[in-house]
Amino acid sequence: MLVKYFVKEELSVDFIKNLIHSVNDQFIPSLSTTVNILEYSKKLQKSANCILLEENGNILAFIFFYFINNNKTSLYITLICSIKKGMGEKIYLELINRLLPNSIKLEVFRENHSAIAFYKKLGFVKEGEKSNEKKLFLKHELK
Repeated sequence: MLVKYFVKEELSVDFIKNLIHSVNDQFIPSLSTTVNILEYSKKLQKSANCILLEENGNILAFIFFYFINNNKTSLYITLICSIKKGMGEKIYLELINRLLPNSIKLEVFRENHSAIAFYKKLGFVKEGEKSNEKKLFLKHELK
C-alpha cells in the first residue's frame, strides 16, 4: 500500500472533482445534494491538504483536512472516504501518526449513523452543544 501526502494546491481541481464524483453516492446524504462539487473541489484544491492510500494504482481511501491554528496542532477534517472496507481507520491513523495533532474536529450529518458510529469508535465525541438540526460537530482530543 502506498501513502501519498499532498499539500494545498498540489492536486488539480479536475482530479479532486473526479475523485469526489466517483464516491458521491457513498455519502449520506450524497455530496452532490449538499455541495456544488465543482466549487467544493476548488475550495479543497486551494486550501486543503490531502492524504491518499493507493494500491496497484487504485485509490483505497482519502482524507482532506485543514489546519485550524498556526502551530498546526489542531485539524479539521472536511472530507474522508474509505473506498475499500477497513481503509477509513487506516487513513485516519496515517493522519494522526504523520501530523501528531492535539485535536481533530469534523462535522457529520445526523442521518449518517454508520459514519457517527465509525467516528465514535475512533474516539470522537460530540463537541459540546455545537450542533444544529442537520449536523453533529465532533472532536477527538489526542493530547
